[in-house]
Amino acid sequence: MDYPLDLLREIANVSSTFGRGTRNRLWVTEPREARISPPEHAVASSAVSVPMRDGVTLRGTLHQPIGVESAPGVLIANGYALDEPYLAPTIDQLARRGYLVLKANLRGVPPSDGEPGLYEHYGEDAHDLIEWLAGHRGCTGRIGMMGASLLGLAQYLAAKEAPPSLKAILPDDAGGDSYWHLWYPGGMRPGPGRAARQSFGGAQNEYSLAAAHPDYDAFWRARTIQPEDLEAIARRRIAVLLTTGWDSYMLGAAKAYEWLKAGRQGDRLRLIIGPWAHGAFLSPDPPLQGPGVLPYTGFEFAVLWLDRYLKGIRNHVDDLFPVLLYVQGPDRWRAEEDWPLPIEERSVLYLRQTPSDTGGGLNDGSLTVHPPASDQPVRYRYSPEGPYNRAAVTSVSRPRIDKIPYEAHGLAWTTDMLQSSIEVTGYPRFSFWATLSAPDTDFVVEITDVSVDEAGRLQSLQVTRGYLNAMRYFSRSNPQPLVPGQPYRFEIELHPTSYVFRAGHLIRVTLQGSALDPQEPPPQEKPELPGANPEAAMRSHGPGLNPLACEVTVLQDAEHPSFIDLPLIGATLID
Repeated sequence: MDYPLDLLREIANVSSTFGRGTRNRLWVTEPREARISPPEHAVASSAVSVPMRDGVTLRGTLHQPIGVESAPGVLIANGYALDEPYLAPTIDQLARRGYLVLKANLRGVPPSDGEPGLYEHYGEDAHDLIEWLAGHRGCTGRIGMMGASLLGLAQYLAAKEAPPSLKAILPDDAGGDSYWHLWYPGGMRPGPGRAARQSFGGAQNEYSLAAAHPDYDAFWRARTIQPEDLEAIARRRIAVLLTTGWDSYMLGAAKAYEWLKAGRQGDRLRLIIGPWAHGAFLSPDPPLQGPGVLPYTGFEFAVLWLDRYLKGIRNHVDDLFPVLLYVQGPDRWRAEEDWPLPIEERSVLYLRQTPSDTGGGLNDGSLTVHPPASDQPVRYRYSPEGPYNRAAVTSVSRPRIDKIPYEAHGLAWTTDMLQSSIEVTGYPRFSFWATLSAPDTDFVVEITDVSVDEAGRLQSLQVTRGYLNAMRYFSRSNPQPLVPGQPYRFEIELHPTSYVFRAGHLIRVTLQGSALDPQEPPPQEKPELPGANPEAAMRSHGPGLNPLACEVTVLQDAEHPSFIDLPLIGATLID
């Protein structure tokens, strides 16, 4: 290779963990005192039954602060037969702080009536629950919603129905376009994490219903949130606090921020992205993997938001910067004025035939700012029988493994050694030309950080990933078989990230046909998450396997330039 391993290690050990040109940005390093409603009330709880517009009765528990004549309401609409582990302390803390909290089970979740389905009547039922709570004796009529994952999706679907009493939502790690971002990631088939839904009470019928609708149709339109829906929500001035993690298996919060912003949401919109996967950001004691949020805890952020938009308390939460990000590398929080960052500089790195001398993939290609001339095409073969890749995240994290053994089955392109530390924050985009030997295939692209491990060997660690089904790239609703041998141009928008590649490291892009390794042995150490099934938490949450074998030929010549487009912060060029 071009650089001795000891030189790579030496440079990395002394290089800055901050990206070039970012030291003077608005880094958040210390907690602040959160001036939120104090937990000063005792709480009385009672079982309630609420009739829906179609005659189905939903049941839940109403938690009322004692001694408060008129309180704003908070609805937690639960689609699981078992409560999430953070629900009880969250509900108790909110009620003690002067909120009338209704935790209601959605239809099909006992003791509520109805049949479980895939988000069946979530929007209409949440609308009716909101207006019932708003009209309850002792309620001010101003209602908010909060909750994570499925409970966050219920908030989007409720807001889509425009209940007049809904004033604020706090969806944590919830996908709006649950077709493209969750069930059929990038148009690829559902994976093991979705299949596991069959064992979740209240969600047991989700997988079979989703499998019956592989294309985006009227079934999905009724169950997803599209840009026009979020723009309408923004125009109704519903205050939205969006939270998620870089390693989540959904793009919901990041995309929702952009679409809400298009509706001129103004100060009533905030985005927080942390260093975790599928977590419980809003809990007083969340089972998160990694450091907590600054300058306030997640629960404090939530109460500040509810205090401001339900109680009308001028607590200056709307004066905070609109976006709060955790930058990996410096491992610090940073405030930003918008998302994607307006200061990003796009850097295009072309896929080239020239060897990188790092031994990456089948081709050992390079990444360079110089466009290709007559570079020869390169090929890999995908088969549902293997060999496989392991690119998808779990509920706990992205794969924290050396990807080099998996990369040996696919294509890889690698930069020269970085001369200075580089921050990538935003959406990387992979644009490439390819021919297929079959009428359809899947693409899984990863960006990895190549460096020297403790044993003195090169290692390749995933930073982010993206998925795409070839046919559904051209049409989600009516995909047609592609013509084998014909060149097609594809573009994959990878999951967003904020990550610093240190000087002495190398950036690698890999392309394969799967994100799942069904032969992967179960982990010996299980995560300790209160109330969670550790086996389910470690399942792959990403796409499944395409049933068609296919040889993919990637073109990288002057007429068919293929490249990775990176959003750089501070730096303007990678060479």
